[in-house]
Formats: sequence, C-alpha cells, structure tokens
Amino acid sequence: MLGYRLLTVRRKREESHPKSLLVTIRLHASIASFSAVFLAGILLGSIAPGFLDANSRQGFNDILQLFLRQRQLQTMAETFFSAISSNAVLWVILLLCGFCAVSAPLIFLVILIKGMGYGLFASALISQYGAGAFVYLACCVLPNLLISGIALLFCCQESSRMSKSIWQMLHTSVRGTAQGDSAGEYAAKMILYGVFLCLGAALEAYLCPASLAGLVLF
Repeated sequence: MLGYRLLTVRRKREESHPKSLLVTIRLHASIASFSAVFLAGILLGSIAPGFLDANSRQGFNDILQLFLRQRQLQTMAETFFSAISSNAVLWVILLLCGFCAVSAPLIFLVILIKGMGYGLFASALISQYGAGAFVYLACCVLPNLLISGIALLFCCQESSRMSKSIWQMLHTSVRGTAQGDSAGEYAAKMILYGVFLCLGAALEAYLCPASLAGLVLF
C-alpha cells in the first residue's frame, strides 16, 4: 500500500512538472521581453541626439542645464518628489493597464519610453560635460535606474499577466488557461513595486548633491 501511494505521488509530480516548467518559462520570457524593450529604448535614446539639428540640440542642452541647476538648488525632499513623479505616472498607467484586456502594446510602450528617457539624458549629459558626467551618472542616476528600472519591469510583467487574465475571462474558449492573480493580489504586488520606486527616488535624492559637485554647471 505504501509503495502504491509513493508511486501515485511520483506520477502526480511528473504530470505537474511540465505544467510548472511551462509557467516558469512563460514568466521568464515575459521579463526577458520587457527587459529587451527597455534596453532597446536606452539604445534609441542614446543615439537620438545625433539626429537633431544644431538648433534643436542647443535647445535641448539649454533645457538640460536648467534642469541640473534647479536640481542643484533643490532640497532633498524636493529632489525626491522630482525623481518619483515621472515613475509615479508610469506606475499608475501600468496599474490601470492591468485592468484592460488589450493593453499589451501600451505596456511595451511605457517601458520603451522609460528606457529612451534614460538613454537620451545620459547621452546629452556626456556630450556636454564629458568625463564629469560619469560621476553623476554612476553615483546618482545608476542606483535609481537599477532599483526603479527593475521595479518597473516587474510592474510591466504583473500588468501584462493581469491583462491576459482578463482577456482570457472574456473569451470562454481559453478561460481554463488563465494564470493571473486576483485583483487583490495584483494590487498588493503593484504596491510593493511602488515602494521600491520610492526607495530608488530616495536614494537618488540622497546621492544627488554629492554627484552634482562633479559637474561644472556655470
């Protein structure tokens, strides 16, 4: 009897293993696809200034200088709210995308735009300030990029999974394949990732004054 039970348990594990493996592959494929789009956005943003004419490039440099000067005069709290504001907008968009059955293109667009913003900012900063820009990028931008960037990637994943789940519920022929969380679980995960976005902004606010000292702004 004991041998029969052990054999039954083993068979159940073997039957469930392909399913769990498939779910794991899909999960990692989702993160990989969003990461690829994010990196593509950074690449596109970094080469975008090369396609601007002289007047447009000068105007963009003036905006960059104004931003850095304002950042230099900001308090730590003001820097925090400035750093978190753009991510908060994207977080809200991704949160709402999860409740839409056809939001996949918008989710990819959000992470693409975020990557382009980082690439464009880094490229313009390096072209204008040279080696001094690397200190600012490494000490101020990169830590927030790693924390908030990864958090946004997971936000994209959860939003995409929730969106697919809603789409599957609306189509009875594929209802049994839904893998998404409940609305409560989805909201809890998004709030958790939102906390990491706040941590990234707080780290940038803390490191910003020291890293700005390496730039000659005037």
